[in-house]
Amino acid sequence: MAGCRIYQWSPVLPPAAIDRLSSMVARAGGVLALDLENGLAAPLASGSITTDREQARARLVQFFNCRRPGGRRHCIRINQAGTADFEKDIAALSGIGSLVEWETVFLSRVASPSDIYTVRRNLLRSGIAYRRLCPIVESCAGLDGLEEILESCVQSDVEFVQYGHYGCSLDREDRPFARYNDGSFRETVTRVIRAVEKHGCGYLHAPYLNLVDTAGLTAIVAKLNRLCTGPFGVASLSINQTRTIAAANCMSRFDISPACFTPAHHSTFPPGRQVSAIDNRFGRIPASLGA
Repeated sequence: MAGCRIYQWSPVLPPAAIDRLSSMVARAGGVLALDLENGLAAPLASGSITTDREQARARLVQFFNCRRPGGRRHCIRINQAGTADFEKDIAALSGIGSLVEWETVFLSRVASPSDIYTVRRNLLRSGIAYRRLCPIVESCAGLDGLEEILESCVQSDVEFVQYGHYGCSLDREDRPFARYNDGSFRETVTRVIRAVEKHGCGYLHAPYLNLVDTAGLTAIVAKLNRLCTGPFGVASLSINQTRTIAAANCMSRFDISPACFTPAHHSTFPPGRQVSAIDNRFGRIPASLGA
């Protein structure tokens, strides 16, 4: 059984909420990943609450200026290289560069090796300390150029590569999204895993959007344990999902169908309503949420 890293995505909440959530995630066996790209529903608040990017950057600076959270690990997802939001992200992170070393910096919508080079160059030039980079391949261009991207990842600062199938589906205008038990989905994920591992990296799986389907999430972790020959990761959207992933990975055996990726999280939505139903739950879902 391969080791499993768990990253729990979260919007940048007010400082006290970040502190609390970070402790909860660590106790559950995961690492908190603060998100400067997407507006996700705040996990500690009621209702569908979103944070915009400007507010997220301001809260991030406030948190590290006020809290200086010792040795606790933190990860950050930044906007796509070359965009105005990317430049603002770099400026914000540079302002707190002396206060934090990021465990992992997630790179949104990586479509070519130049995107990785751009991010790395800007981080180093701006005095932003980090341990690892994780490119997120979440577009058709990125998937088509996967081999070139992976060849550029053969460096010590790239540990995982994430495949964002929701972003790729939105790029292709697929409606409805591919289900987890669809043959085409399983084939693509298997191909990505094999390519990623061939280049010495670990595979990071996108979040499972059905927050209440613990059986489906457990089956996904089971299948990844069988498919991955080395360390892999799974992204989470809630503390309950983080606990479910950790528990599933600790099991020594799984009683699931070989088809696995079983419960289809989109099957509860009528055809043609997949995106709007998810929008209602999470506030808004840009192309890269499923990254």
